[in-house]
Amino acid sequence: MSTLIPPQCYCDPSVVLGYCHVDGCKAYAAIYLIVWGASMYEGSRRIYTMRKVWRTAIYWSNVFLTIGSTLNFVRHVMLLARVVELYSMAVLLTFSVGFWVNAYLLILVNWCDIIINIHFKSAYQRAVRIVKWVIVAFIVLHFVGWIIADTIYWPAKYTNVFIGIYGLGITCGYILLGFLIWREYYLVSHIAAHGDSAILVKEKIKKITKLTVYVSLSAMLFTLTMIVCTKILPKSNGGAVAWMFLTRLPFAIFIFVMHIIMVPSKFERKEASKRTEETAQWSEKMNKLNFTDSDCKSMDQQGLAEPTVLTMQATRSGQEKESTGSSGESDV
Repeated sequence: MSTLIPPQCYCDPSVVLGYCHVDGCKAYAAIYLIVWGASMYEGSRRIYTMRKVWRTAIYWSNVFLTIGSTLNFVRHVMLLARVVELYSMAVLLTFSVGFWVNAYLLILVNWCDIIINIHFKSAYQRAVRIVKWVIVAFIVLHFVGWIIADTIYWPAKYTNVFIGIYGLGITCGYILLGFLIWREYYLVSHIAAHGDSAILVKEKIKKITKLTVYVSLSAMLFTLTMIVCTKILPKSNGGAVAWMFLTRLPFAIFIFVMHIIMVPSKFERKEASKRTEETAQWSEKMNKLNFTDSDCKSMDQQGLAEPTVLTMQATRSGQEKESTGSSGESDV
């Protein structure tokens, strides 16, 4: 049976399936334009609200997610404009996936730093240091791979395999590192069982557990979809539209998992607001030099007090007295 493509039918030029459905292709371009636009808006909003913590891995992971969504948003605008130039479409598609994948890998790099800094066994720390630099190498290689792919314009099945390999790697990385961090926080939560610190630890346990489970599931779905869609191709115009919708759905799940999980809990927002208010109060008091004894005690407890000449002298004199007393006791 010959392939029947309606005249003047335009669809995604990067996806050559031999079938085309006019209304279906328009719906595909419009619906995912809204999806990527929503992700771009939410990511941009968080980039602005989190601008004071721009050095964190979460911030840059969100930046990568937003860049990927922006590239795909522009691509779907071009689809609605019926652009037929292949190279720009391929570059926007592959690099958007690259930024999404590397957003997740950045979180893994941060988790490696957590494991290295927390009191883990030295064997774990040595292994995780190696894993960290392997992940960094894979981040760089991912973009290098897409540059090569776009330059030689390799077949679509190789693209799916390349994406699937990274999806499998993300699944394994989140399960392994997530379990190690979860176990350490779980042990700490039993040691510090009361107060705000315990609540913060429990919130971290919940977030790491959720992120590990949801990312692993979405990455597995992501990987399986790439494999299945490489093996099973559509055999009708309607099937081609369904195929395109299904192949993009795991990408949408992949990025919105990060958007949803990384929303701060009510307790975390309350603590952040509380710390901000306390910092503002101390700044005002420092400017006015208006302190009370209770303020000094709370400042010491919160680690806000800085050593001054008088406190350093008092500390030294106290240490000298203690050493004198201890030497007298040893003589006796």
